[in-house]
Amino acid sequence: MTELIVVEMVRNDLNPSIEATLTRKDGSIVDLTGCTVKFHMKKGETLLVNKPATILTPPTDGKVRFDWTSGDTDIVGLCKAEFEITFTDGKPFTFPAKDEFYIIFREELG
Repeated sequence: MTELIVVEMVRNDLNPSIEATLTRKDGSIVDLTGCTVKFHMKKGETLLVNKPATILTPPTDGKVRFDWTSGDTDIVGLCKAEFEITFTDGKPFTFPAKDEFYIIFREELG
């Protein structure tokens, strides 16, 4: 069963960072030793973010974090997001593998 993961943020906010534990479809945690990870975010067909994510230690725990920088959150609306791992053999794998991951940005009030 697919789950919906939704993070709500305000336009131009740089906190909170996006953290995740990367798991396979069977629920097993991915060992990120020697891997690289990127965070992707799109609104419609427009790619807004394609930047490296941080692999947290120990890498065997499968935990990653993406820290926003200026301009990343200068948007209002619904965006689809994912983490893409590149394993040591050069082959990519995208997470979430079984769920849908969205970030909703609302307009600032002040």
